[in-house]
This record gives sequence, structure tokens and C-alpha cells, in this order.
Amino acid sequence: MASMVIYGHAPCFIDATGRSDFIARILHFTYSGNLAVITFFLISGLLVSNSLFSKKNWKVYLVSRLFRLLPGLIFLSICTFFICMYFTGNSFADYIQNSASYVFNNAKLDIQYEIHNVSFLRENHPLDGKYANSINGSLWTIPLEFKMYLLILGIWFISRNIKNAVIIPVCLCVGIFYPLVSQSVLGGNETLYMIPAFFLGSLLSYYKERICLNIFFPVSLIMIAKSIQYEGISNLCMMLGVALLFVWLAGCGIVRKYRLPHDISYGVYLWGWLVEQLVGYFMPWLHYWGFIAVSLLCTFFIAYISCVFVEEPSQKLCKKICSYMGKYY
Repeated sequence: MASMVIYGHAPCFIDATGRSDFIARILHFTYSGNLAVITFFLISGLLVSNSLFSKKNWKVYLVSRLFRLLPGLIFLSICTFFICMYFTGNSFADYIQNSASYVFNNAKLDIQYEIHNVSFLRENHPLDGKYANSINGSLWTIPLEFKMYLLILGIWFISRNIKNAVIIPVCLCVGIFYPLVSQSVLGGNETLYMIPAFFLGSLLSYYKERICLNIFFPVSLIMIAKSIQYEGISNLCMMLGVALLFVWLAGCGIVRKYRLPHDISYGVYLWGWLVEQLVGYFMPWLHYWGFIAVSLLCTFFIAYISCVFVEEPSQKLCKKICSYMGKYY
């Protein structure tokens, strides 16, 4: 799924004349990169909520979430800081003075999209808005995901204190459908699909003993989407249905049989945008598919390094800390 983000962002960095995103051709209202992120949020809601609902230890939950998000992000930020020294128009001293807070702010989840006087986007492919000079435009979802972690924790706290079993499913259902309060809200900002996706994953986790995720679940949502005329509900059901279809496919026996020994998906997502910019800068002669292939290979390699030498050791440390906290707190 992370590869779809790189594929979806490719037209930002390379000439894509005559090319069209295959998801955009099918769904018309979104593209592959956005669908991949929505699927990530659904999976995240499923796994994260399962951790909280089963262990019922909020301290362990928070430590686990921070250790999942921050090590890879900090590693990326440090590397980005040094990479951008090559592109700065400032002296070394000025660069350090103006950009030293980049890593620290990202570690606080105060995502920095720019480094002072650094831009290596090719001028014939400008981006809009806050991404015009963005070093890594994909990082904006990380703070949103952490906020969802806190929101699920808040719902769990309320349910635990009130001792009402209905609280959690009701709140999750409200979270899934809240964007439909206004069609203009949902239609004007497709990123709001990510929040319902996370809540749907949480709801599936809450009812994991009763709900069996098979092919009929996503297909049913897709059929509902095709039969409803109201655009807001139709698009929401379609996005969630397709995302669930990807989740179901990922759990199939054939796919699981050939699953890689290391999960590099988070690293691929973190590094994809930056790598695409670098490939576009240093290899502007590449054609569309060549650009995507080189970007994918480079990103996979860096994500593997991040996974093996940063993320996995951090997870081992996290397990030791959480084991200690589980015994004494």
C-alpha cells in the first residue's frame, strides 16, 4: 500500500503527460495515494484499538504508540537535515542557526514542511499551497494519526468510568459518519475520509469476536455505494469498501505466505516523498515509469535500513519498557 503513495505522488515530480492514476480512473473522486493513506488509517484503527481494548493499560498504550511513530520519524528528520545541507543557499553556520529546530519540532509532531532557504523541486513542476517548497509533504498525516490515538483513548476512558458497554460502539459509529453532517465538508476535503476509516477499524476491533472480515463485507459496502445517489454517503462507502477490500486481500493465505520478514511500510511512507524529490532532481531524464521504479527501489532500500536498524530495535526496547510497566504500574 505504501508503494501506491509513491505512485500517486509521481506526477508532482516528473512529467506525467498522457498518464492518469488508475484509481482515479476507477473511482473518479480520489487517487491512489489518498486511498493508500485511508487504508493505512483503517489498519491503524484496527490494530491500535485492539491493543488498547485487550491490554486495558493506557500507559502501555501511549508508550507503544510513541515508540511506533517517533523513532522512524526522528531518523528521517535527522537524515533530511543533513541531506538538505547540499541544497541550501546559506553558509554552514547560517544553515545550522536557521534549521537546527527542524528535527526537534518534528519529534514534537509539530511537522516542519520547509527548511530555511532549501528547495529542490524542479521549477517546471511547482506544487500548490503549503507543499510549494515542502521537503516532505507526506508527514502531515502523522500528527493526525496521533490525535486519533488520543481520541480512542479518551473514548475508552469515558466508557471505563461510566461502565456502559454502549459508549464505545456509539462513539465509534458517530466518528464514522460525522463528516456526512455536511456534504460540502466531505466533498471539499477528501482527507476527512481518513477519520471515518480509523473509527471503522476501531469498531471492527471492538467487535472482533462477532465480526468475521470476509469478502462479503467490503463488497457489500461497494454495492451500497453504487446504489446510493447521495454523493457524500456514496463516496464514503466506496472508500471504506475499497480500503476494506485491500485489508481482506492482505489477510489472504497466498499474500500472507509471501509476506516479507520485515515490515518496511512505515519507512516507505515516511521516505517516499523525499526520495521522489531527490530522484527527480538528480535524474530529470527518467521517463514516468522509470522514475517510479527508481523511486520505489531507493525508498525500499532506505526503509529497510530504517526498519532493521531503527524501528525494530526501538520496538524491542518498547516491549521491555511496557513489560516493566505492566508489572509495576
